[in-house]
Amino acid sequence: MKKLIPILLVLVSCTRGYLQETPPSLVVEGWIDAGGPPVVMLTTSVTPTLEFQSLESLQDHILKWAKVTISDGDRSVVLMGKPTDLYDIPYIYTTAWMDGEPGKTYTLTVDYENFHATAVTTIPPKESLKDVKAKQLPNGTYGIEAVIDPKPDSYYRLFTRVEDQDKSYVPSFLGVFSGRDLQSEAVISVNAGRTINRRTYSPSFPCGSTVHVKFCTMDEVSWRYWSEFEKVSSMGGSPIFPVRFNISSNVTGALGYWAGYAPVWYTVTIPQ
Repeated sequence: MKKLIPILLVLVSCTRGYLQETPPSLVVEGWIDAGGPPVVMLTTSVTPTLEFQSLESLQDHILKWAKVTISDGDRSVVLMGKPTDLYDIPYIYTTAWMDGEPGKTYTLTVDYENFHATAVTTIPPKESLKDVKAKQLPNGTYGIEAVIDPKPDSYYRLFTRVEDQDKSYVPSFLGVFSGRDLQSEAVISVNAGRTINRRTYSPSFPCGSTVHVKFCTMDEVSWRYWSEFEKVSSMGGSPIFPVRFNISSNVTGALGYWAGYAPVWYTVTIPQ
């Protein structure tokens, strides 16, 4: 999964001195897949300023010496921190000693200097899509279309990875769904994800590419986080539909999320 380094954004006037200095907050981004290890990334929030801040300066907000613990109710494991080139945040905490299992609940604990955060998530049972295929769009490019027979009490998240382009799975834009909002055998679009490396965005995929689709079920609190995150991402810059709410989170003592996913993978070949 690939995400931008968390940056706190606000609307400000052009009057210097309008911004008030606020202490940084801990930001937690973490998940555990059924059949996979936990992955946790830790940063501190960026204080809004009228001064220029380079992307290189954001490296100072990455936390590399935290104590991160995962418990599944039977045992606890301390995660190891290590560099990585798979994500936009180049440092993760993980372990080879615990894989996620459907039906289990996982408690995350983070301690770093004066920061202390906890979060709980449960991995639901796996579900499958009925069909996944490439579909030609009106402009001649190709997207991906999926058919789902949803359960009313289930929540879903889509990720994509373009082979030879993406190193990890990217959250599909507008790829968060609730079963109660979908009809039987609903047709949904699997859009390409938006990343920091792409200057322009298109929901379609490169012609001739191989796209891996990760279809996940998740718990309600994870769905609520991602649903509200997408509202902020898609409408946060609109002067007509401004977003004025804090994103719901299951993390206590920090910003961010801790999600349990039950993934099923598909591969789609985009025509030339």
